[in-house]
Amino acid sequence: MYHRVARLAHDPWQLAVWPERFAEQIEALTHLRRVVPLRWLAAQLAQGHVAKNVAAVTFDDGYADILVHAKPVLERQGCPATIFLATGAIGKSSAFWWDDLSRIIFEPPLLPRDLEVEIGGRVYRWRTDRQRTGPADGGAEAGPALSRQRLHDEIWQLLRQLEPQVRSEVLVQLRSWAGVEMEAESAHRAALSISARTPSRTRSYSCWTRRTSVSKSSTAVPSANS
Repeated sequence: MYHRVARLAHDPWQLAVWPERFAEQIEALTHLRRVVPLRWLAAQLAQGHVAKNVAAVTFDDGYADILVHAKPVLERQGCPATIFLATGAIGKSSAFWWDDLSRIIFEPPLLPRDLEVEIGGRVYRWRTDRQRTGPADGGAEAGPALSRQRLHDEIWQLLRQLEPQVRSEVLVQLRSWAGVEMEAESAHRAALSISARTPSRTRSYSCWTRRTSVSKSSTAVPSANS
């Protein structure tokens, strides 16, 4: 299962595979296994058949970089793949919200000293020393310094529980605080040129959609770039 095929400046979930690594992996996979469409494999399993030496390639979320970097490799190797789209993001040029948060926290060379965000009538505060961060509760003194990764993770935990509109409003607050402008067309956007249909075949890969709101699981996988 893949998520992204791209070189990213910040990848806190370690979900992106570099394009050259992806090409190497798909070349090796097609030599070592018979790569089949996921739908075919699912049908075989439903009939009680356990196929040997087969594999299926899938992509979660449906990022635009799949079209840019993964699709040419898949076509060159004749490798079928299934793309699961987050349909709530189709037609939007903005980033997925978790990528927007990553830019806000990791992109600025320096962060402001204090962060105060209101969510659902409750005020959350963090105190930073510009490079590193520490939590502050009300007027309390900041505790031991936290990394940007820890700040990112704590805010992510808060945002993932919110309704999309409320989450967007909080991200506006965070962008203003960090001095990060919203991208007109984000590199972290969904694959806009893939239409929402279930399922379809396009040359060597199939496209499936899932009608879900744009959310993100907390499960990460080891990096595939080492």
